[in-house]
Amino acid sequence: MAEKHKSFDEFYYRTKDENQDLVDLVDYVENNKNKLGNYEGKIFCPECKTAELYFVHKTSKVRAHLRRCPTSNHEDGCTYNYQYAPRKVARELINSLTYPEIQDKLDSMINMLCKELGKKKGLMGAGTAISTKDNPMLIPVPKDEGNIIKALRRKKLNAWVDEEEKNELFVFYGQAKLAVEEKKSEKEGREPFTYYCLNVYNQNKAGKPVFRTSLYRGKMKDDVSTDDLYYIAIIGQVGTRGWKIDMVNTNAVKYCKCEE
Repeated sequence: MAEKHKSFDEFYYRTKDENQDLVDLVDYVENNKNKLGNYEGKIFCPECKTAELYFVHKTSKVRAHLRRCPTSNHEDGCTYNYQYAPRKVARELINSLTYPEIQDKLDSMINMLCKELGKKKGLMGAGTAISTKDNPMLIPVPKDEGNIIKALRRKKLNAWVDEEEKNELFVFYGQAKLAVEEKKSEKEGREPFTYYCLNVYNQNKAGKPVFRTSLYRGKMKDDVSTDDLYYIAIIGQVGTRGWKIDMVNTNAVKYCKCEE
């Protein structure tokens, strides 16, 4: 199966048995005379933990990134085995889901993508393999010869978004601080009304919140605490307005509190 244009925002570091962010690895390499050091031969797929990855140094044209070693393969049910679903097809499928269905799917995505939570719950994502049927990042795409399995794109909240990735549909995920913002719409010729936005903040290396995006929630006022840290998954795209995430619909977000 094709692996064209696959990107890894994180990786499995075998030495410590944990997933780490690509941005941290890039910093390490740049501060270590462009050498991988202890990471050499210890970088693997963040999902199946089986396929070995290699580090591609940045050039004047491309960022530093990770690629699968040609002699190493992903597990059968791993998302990275599959081509990405076309944006239109993925959008139509997500929009066809009922509220309970999309929330269940997002819940499975959080359990799978946020490894720490998956391990605590003993759910998918904690082990090394997952079946194609149970993988929430895989969707059926209708073809004349029958359904073909395709993958949804993923992007960590703190990862780069390259120009060619804008307007693509992603599952954004990670840990975040959340806050509700109340707003009023007072357009001429219309009755004024109150609506709510859910503001999402990354944490920088010092642990301080940094604004990431604002999600339109309509009349729904989320019950969150600004003191807590949350696991979150959002299905949407980044348009031309920098880091702003435009959700597929107002139901396409799910979060849960990070427990100590």
